[in-house]
Amino acid sequence: MLNIDSMDTEKLIEYIMQEVMKRTEVSKKERIERDKVLAISFSTEDISYINKDYFHIDHLEEIEGNIDITSYKYIFLGSMTNKDIVNIAIGLPTDRVSSAVIDCIFQGKRIYVLREGVQYYKYKDTSNVPFYNMMKSYETKLKSFGIDFISKNDINNLIDGNQEDKPISKEVVKGIEEYTLDEKIITEAVIKDIYQKGYKDVVINKNTKITPLAKDYIRANRINILSKLKE
Repeated sequence: MLNIDSMDTEKLIEYIMQEVMKRTEVSKKERIERDKVLAISFSTEDISYINKDYFHIDHLEEIEGNIDITSYKYIFLGSMTNKDIVNIAIGLPTDRVSSAVIDCIFQGKRIYVLREGVQYYKYKDTSNVPFYNMMKSYETKLKSFGIDFISKNDINNLIDGNQEDKPISKEVVKGIEEYTLDEKIITEAVIKDIYQKGYKDVVINKNTKITPLAKDYIRANRINILSKLKE
């Protein structure tokens, strides 16, 4: 047993610091075991956005056999081909990626896709407009299934620390796809209908009231409530 009375101040401080470090390491290990990330089609560069000190990262490509989807807190898809978008939207598993994503949907898991890796975005300026809009309609369907399209910079904001599950209030930025509401009161039925259409960003007037049930739905589905800029 440690005899604190026999130690001088300097040694006592050193001992306390060592104990704190030991407990910190234990806490870190516990958190790694608790929070798991499944990375699908991720490059080494993109995966660096996720803090490996706090999350255990599994790559789909390195897992053999069946996957326990329920054990993962976050599921990220680094790239999505045109084939992936169409097949997942119609519920057709043709390879391991589409099978894993469809399994996640069945398990009620939210999936985050990097916008930088979405293939059809690259052809916005050259594609036939109706054809591009068709691909966009498939993306809208994926959003209604619980798939979010985010940028690389959004990853850390999403998983950093113990973030609160609440809507983010911000000014509307030109170019963001959003749904604009002019109603004075937003009910759960209204916000649910908008969300099921594939919208995650909802623009409201400054004085719009949101009912308690609607607020609960917004929090649960991570819907962003945006303030309308003055004309």
